[in-house]
Amino acid sequence: MPTGTFRCAWPCCWPRWGGLLLTALAGSARIMQLRATARKHRRADHRAVQAGAKDSSKARR
Repeated sequence: MPTGTFRCAWPCCWPRWGGLLLTALAGSARIMQLRATARKHRRADHRAVQAGAKDSSKARR
């Protein structure tokens, strides 16, 4: 073996790490997207409840 060359003990491990990294990035992006959507829906539900409470308080008067 010539000097100065790097020979990996597991020659097929680099594609595995690349695939694992891509999968982890895609999964975390999807989780962030789902959390943002859930946060948006929670805010909308809270606003609807607040608007309903204001309407019912006006109806009682």
